[in-house]
Amino acid sequence: MTQARFPASRLTFRTVSGNVRADSSGRTPVSDAPYRAGLVAIVGRPNVGKSTLMNALLGEKVAITADRPQTTRDAIRGILSREGYQVVFVDTPGIHDASKPLNRILVRRALEVLEGVDAAVLVVDGADYASGRINGLHRQDRRILDVLKEAGLPTLVAINKVDLVSKKVKLLPVADLFGKEPPVESLFMVSAEGADGTADVLADLVARLPESDGPLYDPEIVSDAPLRFHAAEIIRERIFRLTREEIPYATAVEIERFDESTTPVEVLARIYVEKDSQRGILIGHEGEMISKIRQGAVRRLNALVGAKVHLELHISVAKDWSQDQRRLKDLGYE
Repeated sequence: MTQARFPASRLTFRTVSGNVRADSSGRTPVSDAPYRAGLVAIVGRPNVGKSTLMNALLGEKVAITADRPQTTRDAIRGILSREGYQVVFVDTPGIHDASKPLNRILVRRALEVLEGVDAAVLVVDGADYASGRINGLHRQDRRILDVLKEAGLPTLVAINKVDLVSKKVKLLPVADLFGKEPPVESLFMVSAEGADGTADVLADLVARLPESDGPLYDPEIVSDAPLRFHAAEIIRERIFRLTREEIPYATAVEIERFDESTTPVEVLARIYVEKDSQRGILIGHEGEMISKIRQGAVRRLNALVGAKVHLELHISVAKDWSQDQRRLKDLGYE
C-alpha cells in the first residue's frame, strides 16, 4: 500500500522522507543526481487548493487564489529553478460536471494538460473527506484517477487542508482510500495555505523528473505567461475577493493597453459582464466598488512590474458572453 507522508510540524505522525532530502531550511531539495527537469500537472476538483499549493511549492504567488470554486480559468505555468533541477508546475482549472460552454472549455483545458507532463499531483480536500460528507471516492476524483491511470503518469496525492481537521486520525481512512488506487505512488498530508508539508511533496516530485541536459525555461523567470496575462488575472482576483454571488463568474478581463514605455506604466483593462445589473454592482455606490478593485490591483501591479502603474478600468456589458462561442473565442477561451 502507498504510504502517507505527514508534515511533522503540525501532525503527530511520522514523516517519511522522499528520495531527495531537504536542506536545513526545509524548502530546497538537495540531490547528487544528474540534472532533472520536467512538467508537473496540478489537478483536482474545484476549490481544493490547487493554486494555493502551486504558489506554496514555488515560494511565490504566480496563480491567483480565492475561496471560491473555478477561480482558475487557464493552465498556468509556475517555474521553480534550483541547482540541479527545474520543475514546471502547471496549475489547471477545477475538473467538474460542466454544463455551460465556458466550464466545458475549462475542464477540457485541464484534461489536455495531462497529455504533455511528466507527473501529476492530485489535490484533494482532506477536510471535506474527513467530515464524512463524501462516501468513498468523490465521482470527480474517481474520474481524474482514471484519466491519470490511462495516461500512465506517476501520480502523487496531496491531501490538503489538514489544518482544518481537529482529529487527525480521521485523515487515515482518507489516505487509505487513495492509497489503494493504482495510479497513486505517494501520498502527502499538507496545508497548502501555510506551506506545511510541501517540502516533502517537492522532494518526491524532483526525484521523479526525467534527466535533462538543462532547464526547459530561463531559470530567471517564475512564469512563462506575459505581463498582460498576469495583469488581467490580478484584476479578476480582486473581483473574486470583493464581490459575491454570480458576479465573479460573470466577469472576464481583457487588457487593451499595457505600455511600459511611459512613466507611470499605462494599463487599460476592460471588464466584461453579462448584465447591466452586474455592471452596476461592479461600479458600486458612487464608484466605491470599482475604486476598491482598482486600488488593490494597482498595489499588486506595482510589485509585478517593478514600477508605478496607472490603471484604468472600463466596464462593458457583453450579454451572456460565457455562453457565446464567438465571444469566448474573442476573449481567448477557445
